[in-house]
Amino acid sequence: MNRSLFSQTTNIDTRYGKLKVPDLKHDLIGRFLDYYGEWAFNEVRFCASLLEDGARVLDIGAFIGTFGLGVALLRRLNSLCVVEGNSELIPFLDANISLTAHRP
Repeated sequence: MNRSLFSQTTNIDTRYGKLKVPDLKHDLIGRFLDYYGEWAFNEVRFCASLLEDGARVLDIGAFIGTFGLGVALLRRLNSLCVVEGNSELIPFLDANISLTAHRP
């Protein structure tokens, strides 16, 4: 049996809301979110400062959604589209966007 590093799931409270994250033992970003409650929020803040309310954001390589969700916390977005190429992460991304996105 070939077990994926993403087969273990943890739910943690973060500045973005409650997120579903991969196995904390093997995932750096998950451990960072668990310990600090955020991931790269200074970068999120900088990018959001360049946008106006009503912007449309495309987050390519979204991982579990923290960047797009962070921007959505700071700006009223017209739309947020998240794209992730790793099919093992799609359930995490889908759950996190569904649980924490402020608007459809």
